[in-house]
Amino acid sequence: MFRYVAFVWDDFDLAARERADLLAQRLRDFSPEWQLQVDARGARVFCAGVRPGSSEPRLLHGGCGVVLGTLFQRDVGSASGRPGSLSAAPSTGVAGSCRVPLALN
Repeated sequence: MFRYVAFVWDDFDLAARERADLLAQRLRDFSPEWQLQVDARGARVFCAGVRPGSSEPRLLHGGCGVVLGTLFQRDVGSASGRPGSLSAAPSTGVAGSCRVPLALN
């Protein structure tokens, strides 16, 4: 089963940063299956149970974030989608909008 967890904190708060470090270490000590996907100021994202081609993380261009799970690209006139990827332009759009679009053109 694909699982994920994100830790988000105020990076200017030293105590919060230390708690986030402790939680991240405990997660990795619990199971080495948890893999770090994003390590940014004030945020860390981990996932486990990755199934390549199905349930997997897709890093945004430049490492500015991650899409967790299956991503499909819809073709015009098609009822179903095909596995998608995030190149620089759509990736920047996702990161800049603070939301994930349901379809990328």
